[in-house]
Amino acid sequence: MSPVRDPYEVLGVGRDATDQDIKAAFRRLAREHHPDRNPDDPDSAQRFKEISGAYEVLSDPDKRQRYERRYGARGRGSTAPDFTGGFAGTPFAGIEDWLSEILGAGFAPSAPADSGDIEVAVDLAFEEAVLGCSRAIAYRRTDRCERCEGTGAHADASWNICRTCAGSGRARVQTMSWMSLAMDTPCRACNATGRVPDRVCPECSGQCLVERLREVNLTLPAGVEGGAIETVIGAGSRLSMLMPPGDLKVRINVRPHASFKRDANDVESDVQITFAEAALGCDKEVDTVHGKARLRVAPGTGHDSVIRLRGKGVPHRFRAGSGDHRCVVKVSVPKTLSANARELLQRFEQQAQEEEQGVFERLKGFFKD
Repeated sequence: MSPVRDPYEVLGVGRDATDQDIKAAFRRLAREHHPDRNPDDPDSAQRFKEISGAYEVLSDPDKRQRYERRYGARGRGSTAPDFTGGFAGTPFAGIEDWLSEILGAGFAPSAPADSGDIEVAVDLAFEEAVLGCSRAIAYRRTDRCERCEGTGAHADASWNICRTCAGSGRARVQTMSWMSLAMDTPCRACNATGRVPDRVCPECSGQCLVERLREVNLTLPAGVEGGAIETVIGAGSRLSMLMPPGDLKVRINVRPHASFKRDANDVESDVQITFAEAALGCDKEVDTVHGKARLRVAPGTGHDSVIRLRGKGVPHRFRAGSGDHRCVVKVSVPKTLSANARELLQRFEQQAQEEEQGVFERLKGFFKD
């Protein structure tokens, strides 16, 4: 059973770190270790969970104070459970997860049915997904009421001591299971402030939260694939003033292209050439996602041959360079021939048959389906 790591160590901040220091460290590490950004790393989900747990402890003044009282400068190295964290092996899972692990499935604490996460979809053109782009995304979210600044009070309200918690900001909750347990939790009646207003805010009716339209500018990286989810941490809905907001999850849809197909980091398209161009070789100007490019077709190139344009494909997400643009050669076979053209081909066939290498026999394969 490995010990739960010190949350300061997890976030890489000192014990005198400010709230801004902690928030900045969390955002940086969350972006770096989010499972969506590390699809090939099976340990990224656990690291992200540990980072989120550490932030949960240090971003909450009450949890941080209780952590300091218990562990002080020693940091967390014990495997003993406590109410601010979790049990060793389940970093900072919280009191509910710890009780569930100890008591089994019979313990079912009340919990929000929703995490506050919001999922929206954004459609991208093929080139936008390949080269990256920025999008303004408008959506509705539940957040703090700006009129009362999340207090739930009328501007002229007077404040009274909360009867539920007697002004302490903490309420005792009795759990229902085969074994009755009582826990101290933040008082929901007063949002852990210990005070309640005698007049409520007309905007939010005292709920402290309102639903409103929000817009975020999202920069999508080059090479993003259809079906990928980009996460904006903390841009989701807030379920209560006692909880941090959820995340905004942006699902990427990529519209198909008329000419291009994507295969991992390569882009593929067809190039039409004539029989004469296939036999004699030619230069072709072709379209790529990076613009026009010159394609050299060697003499004797066959039907369905693939010619690569190096570095003209999709930029790699997590390393330098790009994939290739694959040009699939399609040799056009004329449907009808004039008498003169037919005679020329027959003479060509006769001459080719007389040559040692049988050139025409090789070229006839171009016209087979």
